[in-house]
Amino acid sequence: MKLSKIALRGVRGVPDGAHDLTDPRTGEPHSLVLVTGPSASGKTRLLEAVIAAKEWVAPYGARPQPAGWIRPGETASKVSLGWRLDAEEQAYGALNDASAETESIFTTV
Repeated sequence: MKLSKIALRGVRGVPDGAHDLTDPRTGEPHSLVLVTGPSASGKTRLLEAVIAAKEWVAPYGARPQPAGWIRPGETASKVSLGWRLDAEEQAYGALNDASAETESIFTTV
């Protein structure tokens, strides 16, 4: 499974936006993605948001606490992830499509 896109809205410590992680020539997700930026620009928080969103949908342990992911002044935050599945993952999930999307909405309401 590879991450193909990330979209964030209202996430504490990360600017709203969408990020395409695919090669424009092939449409396939990159095998390696480098996250760069100045100090305190949200690099670590972006990666933590991906992990929290994945855990919200398919947890290995306890789900993340929603309040820590919501930007001050907002009532909710959302992290949408695009995934590219290999043949084995498609078969395991009984899916016809190699692409899947998940959406995690964190709210305290």
